[in-house]
Amino acid sequence: MTAAAALLERLPSWVLVVGKGGVGKTTCAAALSVIGAESGMTTLVLSTDPARALGDAVGMALGADPQTVPGIPSLAACQLDAAVERDRFLAKWRNVLVTIVDRGTYLERDDVASLVDGVLPGIDEAMALLRLAALATDDRWQRIIVDTAPTGHTLRLLELPRSFSLLVALLDAMQDKHRFMVRTLMRRYRADDADAFLATMRTQVTSLGALLADGARCAAVLVTREEPVVAAESVRYARALGERGIRVGGVVMNAVGGVRGQGEGMAELRDETPDAMWVRAEGGVVGLGVAGAREWGERLVVEARGAPPKSEATIASPSTRNHA
Repeated sequence: MTAAAALLERLPSWVLVVGKGGVGKTTCAAALSVIGAESGMTTLVLSTDPARALGDAVGMALGADPQTVPGIPSLAACQLDAAVERDRFLAKWRNVLVTIVDRGTYLERDDVASLVDGVLPGIDEAMALLRLAALATDDRWQRIIVDTAPTGHTLRLLELPRSFSLLVALLDAMQDKHRFMVRTLMRRYRADDADAFLATMRTQVTSLGALLADGARCAAVLVTREEPVVAAESVRYARALGERGIRVGGVVMNAVGGVRGQGEGMAELRDETPDAMWVRAEGGVVGLGVAGAREWGERLVVEARGAPPKSEATIASPSTRNHA
């Protein structure tokens, strides 16, 4: 079994490829998705990174909706586009949002509409969250691999399920004023579109939050390099993921010039990722497209000292994990 196949075998159905900007996250995400799909597992690889490099890595122009990668029927790819997601969200829910806020405040409806239209364009990360939340309840793929944005952006995104849950609770409190008045006047209440919206948001965000915190269904692959600055940020990143309840299931040393990860920073990173399988990418630069991604994946070798004992790896074996 190749190192890439062994790493995929240990990973659950949702994989977040994370790391500092410029370490090779997109190449890693593309390689794992190609190798996993070619092994027979239906796979979606998507990018939340505004740099939009995933299309180059899989050799095709990507849009906001999944498209099959030519030559690999079991692999689909897409580039999350916050502007597109925001427009779709408003097209479906704008009037409902305006109604909820109108019912729960003393603002004029026109003022509420202006508030909704003015605030939403500034919450791109929330739109990314909602797309991921929708995918958490989508059973079309056996594995979803997320090529994430650099550290700060991704950590903010991972904090959003909790913040968004609070926003839904606030909107529900506004809607509850309407429910109370209808029950008082009509002695009964029938759920409307506002209640349906709140139920949908609550279900999606709760489902995503539970998924991210479930180590049997979701894990991070942390891509790093043997450079002091990168190593230090990787240590902080691994610690921050742990604080958010996200398991680091793999560490990829994207080595340059045969460096084997012997530095003090790597030792500290091993301490922060005790359950992770470590692999190392050897060799130089690869070409763009599926062939380059496959070649990069084939160059991975196991960094034995970073691998967990075999008994620990069974928690994420294909026979025990649930598909998202």
